This record gives sequence, structure tokens and C-alpha cells, in this order.
Amino acid sequence: MSAVLQRYLSAAGFIVHQESEARQGVASARELQPDCIICDDELPDIDGFWVVQKIRREKTRVGTVPILFLTEDLEALQQHNLQVDLFLKKPLNNDEVAMQARALLNMAKRLREKRGDSAGPTSAVDGKAALRGDIAQMSVTTVLTVLEMERRTGDLTVERTGGRKAEFGLAEGSMTTTRIAGKDEPPIDAIREVVNWSAGRFWFNPVDRKVEGDVTRHSIGMLLLEAARLEDEKNEGR
Repeated sequence: MSAVLQRYLSAAGFIVHQESEARQGVASARELQPDCIICDDELPDIDGFWVVQKIRREKTRVGTVPILFLTEDLEALQQHNLQVDLFLKKPLNNDEVAMQARALLNMAKRLREKRGDSAGPTSAVDGKAALRGDIAQMSVTTVLTVLEMERRTGDLTVERTGGRKAEFGLAEGSMTTTRIAGKDEPPIDAIREVVNWSAGRFWFNPVDRKVEGDVTRHSIGMLLLEAARLEDEKNEGR
């Protein structure tokens, strides 16, 4: 994390502790047990991939905290199969980093509340969606990441301003069906389109459904990584 980003996040109301090297970063995470970790892939002693792998092996609470990963190399991120919750491609927009960090903190809070609720958010209340919002405030990438982490089963609908609609069926945090404008679409094609929508709304309805064993389940995290890689290739080819 750069000094400029650290100052920006501090000014935005975050309590920020920064380390510039991988080994010290892991040691500080063990000691401080932060609520969220922002990790850059480029560090002077080792790299951010090593940091994430070390953190995820921890047996204390820090091993499960949300991680926002900053990288230029999406292929390496995919090859390492890192257990990160969100990633942003450099060069960075400080507003976007702050927004996604806040979304991760909110997500972690919801997960803690869920663990403390024996019933859990497994059904809609009074016919209303259990999760809804504005994609200008909470990106589609963040919404999908939350649903994957919470291992939700149900239906996510995303409606872009103008009326175009995407529908995703989920089973225990994996994607099983994808439709755009009422037509079945390959998951990667649907994800590539919808993550670029910047204005509209989303809602998620939990559904108590049984998913048969032969239904194909797609990892949301891997779909998001592949979509980002393909978009990167597309932009480089222009």
C-alpha cells in the first residue's frame, strides 16, 4: 500500500496500519488481528502472493479476515488460486479501494452477525429480498463475493438502469444458472457483461432448493478472475 493510499484511507475514516515488507506484514497481522487486509502483490522482500498464503494458514481469527488484493498480474492471481475476497487491478483508483474495503468490512460484520444468529438469513422476510441495493454503491463483484463467502442458495437478480436484467441461480455459494434478458448464457459471458454495469439495482432471494448431483457448479471467484483476465486481454488488443 502506498503512502498516498494510506493517507487517503485514514482521511476516509479507516484506522490504517501499514507495513512495507511481506514478513513484517504477516507478523503485524498476527499481532493486531485486523478486520480487513489490503495487500499489494509487489513487495521488496517477497511478494503479496506469499503474504496471502501465510495469512490463510493462520489458525487464529486473522486467517479468515477479508483480503483485498492489489495486482497488475491477473494470470498469476489465477494460477496461485489465492483465497482473496476481492481484487483490484493496478493502477488504482483510491475511491474504489476505499469503497471496496468498506464493503468487505460490512461483509465481515454480516458474517459475524450470521454466526451469532442460530436461525441465519436463510429465507426472505415478508416476501422481501434478503439482500438488495444499488450497484453504484455496492458493485456486482462485491455482491457475488458476499454470496459466495456466505455460501448462499437462491436467486440473484441484477437490473441495469434501462431495464436489461441478469439472473443468477446459486447453490451453496456456487453459480448454477445464468440468464441475460431471459435467455440462458454461458456463465463467463454473463459475468463479463454484468460486472461492467455501473448503474442499476440488485436483489437476492434465498430459496430452499435441492440441487441434484449432476448440476454443474461454477466457482464465482474463478469466474470473476477469468472475466477480469479476458477484459484485460481485450483492452490490450485495442
